[in-house]
Amino acid sequence: MLAPLRPTEWTRGIDAFARREAFRELLTDCPVSRGTMTVSSNGQPVFDTAGRFMGFRGASRDVTTELQVKQSLASLEERWKLALETGGQGVWDWDARKKSLYFSDAWKAIVGHDSHEVGNGLNEWLKRIHPDDLPMAKAKLFAHMRGATPLYVAEHRMRHKNGHDVWVLNSGKVVRRSKTGSALRMVGTLIDVTTQRNAEMALRDKQAAELASRAKSEFLSRMSHEMRTPLNAVIGFSQLLLSRSIEPNTREVRDYANHVLRAGEHLLALINDVLDLQRVEEGHVALELADVPLDRIVVRVLDLLSSDAQLRAIAFDNHVPPGIVVRADERRLRQVLLNIGSNAIKYNRPAGVVRWTVDCAIATGRARLSVEDSGSGLAPAQLDRLFQPFERLGKETSTIEGTGLGLIIARSLTTAMGGSLQIVSHPGVGTRVLVDLPLVRQATLAVGPEPVGSKAVASATAPTSAAPGLRVLYVEDNRINAILFEQAIGLRNGIELRLAEDGADALDQVRSWRPDVLVLDAHLPGMNGFELLQALRDEAGLTDVPAFMCSADAMPDDMQRAADAGFAGYWAKPINIAKIMSDLDHLCAEGP
Repeated sequence: MLAPLRPTEWTRGIDAFARREAFRELLTDCPVSRGTMTVSSNGQPVFDTAGRFMGFRGASRDVTTELQVKQSLASLEERWKLALETGGQGVWDWDARKKSLYFSDAWKAIVGHDSHEVGNGLNEWLKRIHPDDLPMAKAKLFAHMRGATPLYVAEHRMRHKNGHDVWVLNSGKVVRRSKTGSALRMVGTLIDVTTQRNAEMALRDKQAAELASRAKSEFLSRMSHEMRTPLNAVIGFSQLLLSRSIEPNTREVRDYANHVLRAGEHLLALINDVLDLQRVEEGHVALELADVPLDRIVVRVLDLLSSDAQLRAIAFDNHVPPGIVVRADERRLRQVLLNIGSNAIKYNRPAGVVRWTVDCAIATGRARLSVEDSGSGLAPAQLDRLFQPFERLGKETSTIEGTGLGLIIARSLTTAMGGSLQIVSHPGVGTRVLVDLPLVRQATLAVGPEPVGSKAVASATAPTSAAPGLRVLYVEDNRINAILFEQAIGLRNGIELRLAEDGADALDQVRSWRPDVLVLDAHLPGMNGFELLQALRDEAGLTDVPAFMCSADAMPDDMQRAADAGFAGYWAKPINIAKIMSDLDHLCAEGP
C-alpha cells in the first residue's frame, strides 16, 4: 500500500502504520493503462484476540476526477481573487466550521493595514465597522446567512488605520450550506467607495441647496409681489398728492403725503435690497459691461442724492474730472455709488462734507474712485462686522433709515464687474470707500447734456399737454390700482383712457375703439397679460400697437419674459408716475 503513496503522503502513511492508527483519505497514485489513477484510502487497524497487530482493513476509491475538479475550482478561485484584487477589490472567505475568516492583502490595504496586522477572525471585521453602521451590517449579514436574502450587500463605514473613516461596499454570498441549511462557507468582496460616496453626498448637498435656493427665491418673489401691490397704492397716491397744487392751508397735508411717500419708498428699498442680495448670492446678476464715463455717473448720482443731502445740510465736494472711462455695467455702477453715497450722507456729521475723488493707475489699468465722508468713523471691530447682512452697527435703533444690505450688495456688484471695494475708516475722522474698476482710457471727453435730476422728475408729474387724442387701454382687475392709474393719466391733458377689468372686457372694447397704447397687468382673471396680448394681436389686429406690462412681478426674469413676448416696456409696481409720463411723452413725440 505504501509503495505508490504520493511523496506528500509518505509521512502520514508511515506514521499511521507505525502507530497502528486509523487513516483517512490517504492518496496514492497507481499506474494504469490510460495514465495514472489517484486512489483515496481509508483504513482501520486490525488486532487479534491477543492484541497483536494483524494489519489494516479498509476501502479505496478512485478520486482522480474529483481531484481534477477541485484543482480546477482552486485555480479558478485563484484567478477570480487575482482579478478582483487587481481591480482594487478586497476578497474575504469565511469558513463557519473553522470559525476562520480570510482577508486578502487588498482587503487589508483598504483599511490601511499591512498583511501581518490583521488576524483571521470575524471580530477583525466587526471591530472596524463604524458603531452607527454596525447594527445594520450585522443584521444584513445574519439575514443572508439564514437564507432571507439572495445576497449580502451592505454599504458602511470602516475605521482606517490612520483614524479616519472609509466608505466601503461589502458584498458576499453563502456558497456552501449544511443539510439543515446552516451556512458553512461564505465568500465576498470589499470595495472602497469613499470617493463615490463623497461625490454622491456633495451632489445631494448641492441639490438640497439648489432646492432651498429655489424655495427661497419663490418665497421672495411671492413676498415681493404681495408687498408691492399695497405699496402701489401707498406710493402712487402719495405721488399724486405731491404733484397737485397745494393751498397754503393744506400744506400740512402735503407734509403728511411726503412722510407717507418716504416711508413707502423705504419699504420698497428694503424689498429691492433683499431681492438684489438673493440674486447676488446666487450669481444670477446679469451684467451689460460697457465703456462708462465715470464723471457722468457721479454727476447723475449726486443729483439723485441732492435732496437727501440738503435735508442734512451735507455738502458735496466733487473732484471727478471728465475723460475717465471705466468698464462697468452703467446701471449697476450707479446702484453701487448710490448705496455708498447714501451711507456717506446718513452717517455724516451735521453740515458735513462728502468728497468724491478719483486716481488712475495706467500701469495697472485701474481707476480708483474714493468717496470720503466727515462722520464719526468706525473702529476696527466695527469694520469686521460691516459686511454682515442686516448689520447696522447699532444704528438700527436710531432715526437713520437703512437695511444693512447696501454695502454687501455694492461690494458684490463691484466684484462681479471685475473691480473691488474697500473700506478705510478711523474713529473721529471719517470713513472712505474705495471702488477700483477696470480703466478703459483717460482722455478729454466732450461735456454731455445736463443729467436729468430731481427737478426734472418733479416736473414730469406736473399737468401738461400731450399729443391730442392719445388713446390708452389699461387692463387691471384691482380697482384701487385702476383708480390710481386713472388719476395719474389725468395729469396729462389730451390722453383718452379706458379701463377694462379682464381680457374678455378688453377684447370687447377694442372691437369698436382702437387704442394707441396697451397697458396690461400680468395676472388677470380668465387669461393672463401675456395671453391677452397675443389675443389682441391675433383677434383684434393690434399688431403695431405698443404694449406695456404693469405688474407687481418685478424680478428680472419677469421683465425678460415680457420683453420676449413683445412688450415695449415694463412698469413695475409700485408705479413711478414720472417714468410712465416719460414713456408716454416719448410715444407722443414719435407720433403715429
